[in-house]
Amino acid sequence: MKRVGKPVFFIVAFLILFLTYTALFGIHVQNGDNSTTVIKGAGDIRWGIDIRGGVEATFSPETTQKATKDQLNSAKSIIELRMVKNNITDYEIYTDYNNDRIIVRFPWKNDEKSFDPESAVKELSATALLTFREGGEYTTTETGSDGQPVYKTPKGTTAEKIILQGADVTSAKSEMTQDETTGKSSYLVALELSGDGAKKFAEATERLNGQTISIWMDDVMISAPRVDAVITDGKCTITGNFTAQEASALAAKINAGALPFKLSTTNFSSINPSLGDSSLDAMFLAGCIAFALVSLFMLIVFRLPGLIAVIALMGQVALSFAAVSGYFPFLPSFTLTLPGLAGIILSVGMGVDANIITATRIKEELWAGKTL
Repeated sequence: MKRVGKPVFFIVAFLILFLTYTALFGIHVQNGDNSTTVIKGAGDIRWGIDIRGGVEATFSPETTQKATKDQLNSAKSIIELRMVKNNITDYEIYTDYNNDRIIVRFPWKNDEKSFDPESAVKELSATALLTFREGGEYTTTETGSDGQPVYKTPKGTTAEKIILQGADVTSAKSEMTQDETTGKSSYLVALELSGDGAKKFAEATERLNGQTISIWMDDVMISAPRVDAVITDGKCTITGNFTAQEASALAAKINAGALPFKLSTTNFSSINPSLGDSSLDAMFLAGCIAFALVSLFMLIVFRLPGLIAVIALMGQVALSFAAVSGYFPFLPSFTLTLPGLAGIILSVGMGVDANIITATRIKEELWAGKTL
């Protein structure tokens, strides 16, 4: 091997090894009770219904009047968009126009050991109507799961005067912010308003300077900031005691839009996987053993070309997992089903075949007296 090629070889080998490690295990930074994902690994992949199981739910509109076909299609599209925003791609959704029903099947999240279908379908069926209202008057107070008060149902001026609605928001995204004094990290949702929304918000912040504008999701107040400046750039934030997951979920709801009517859940149930965790572990172990045997064969038979082939195969496997998981947090991930897993294994097998042919040809050239 020429000297000029050695540094390049070692740099490429190091990059492939780094990609392999991060694609399999990811990089997560623990900040207090919150864990921030820097690079997503195989553990962040959402497995399909056939591997992990999931939930089936039936939704019907809460209305005495029969829903139109357009309304049901609109509700179906918004539910689909909500699932896509939450990186759920392996879902099934059907619309029963005769009985005013929408039937949805989707897999569990990757980190869920005990799935709560009621909580999951509640997220999908929420009307998700975002409103900015004048004042912060509410009717009832409840205690949330975290022990904090939850203010529900606007009243008085707050119920009557709506400043902005979800339709005035063009985009929403979750962001992490850090208090300059305490250094404590928190999460918020940053909003960008449309042209009309920016004008209405500028007028409201000028008129209500020094007063309260409350922010509501359906009939729950999620924030009630005090206006201390006129906001004319069409940008604002929703703050609260959000976790990273809650901020992301709220942003996804806002981006997906509000349903045309309230949905009630007429039926939901868990779906048992055709393969369990034990089968998945067995497949993973079999894959590791197979890769080790192939690597050993390549190293014994082809030596240096075999080593290069093994490194290339590691890169191929790593790229496959990185493509499915999204690798970086800002990239979307995909649901990995059993056929998809079989496709990855097949592609690795084809890669082994191609590398054996290449290594054999290199070996023949070396026997003929040529050098690398």
